[in-house]
Amino acid sequence: MGVTISDLTLLGVVLCGGRSLRMGRDKADLIAPDGRSYLDLACQRLAELCPAVCLSAATPRESPHPTLVDPPDSHGPISGILMALEHARLHRFAGCLINPVDTPDLAVHDLQTLIDTHRCHPDNIVCAIAEPDASYLEPLIAIYPIQSAPSLRAAIERGQFGLQRYLRDRDIVPVPLGAAACRNVNSPTDLTPPSINE
Repeated sequence: MGVTISDLTLLGVVLCGGRSLRMGRDKADLIAPDGRSYLDLACQRLAELCPAVCLSAATPRESPHPTLVDPPDSHGPISGILMALEHARLHRFAGCLINPVDTPDLAVHDLQTLIDTHRCHPDNIVCAIAEPDASYLEPLIAIYPIQSAPSLRAAIERGQFGLQRYLRDRDIVPVPLGAAACRNVNSPTDLTPPSINE
């Protein structure tokens, strides 16, 4: 039986299109303590919760999951999320569960918390925050319903590419996940042994 929008089924999306300039190497290839690459780790946690997973990247990646390649005029994550939403709509998903490749401590139960909240607020963007009193949203750990695609497209057309600014104008449902879950690995100083095997 095909997936319908009324099922509130989500497409899992791993954002892995960054240039990793501060890290000096592709963060998707970093190795977690359990021996999995960061890319495999992100894909597998999404696969536990979503019937389909795809990658959002600048170029095709070697993976069992399809890659949605950024458009030539990409403006960063906002363009990747919009492309993922368009793909989700075509395949009858209700939205996208977004997960960046560089959050190795994000757990399946954290993502499940986002999904549980989304089921109560299916028309809203559900966005992680590190702590209950945090003012900074985590726009790359979030669920975007397909209804948000037109406003994302309009923001891009206006030249507004920052997701923080975009989210300030939306009715967001914040979900505290804790600082550890939202931790980004951006540079070698963010790595603590044995997070990476040299």
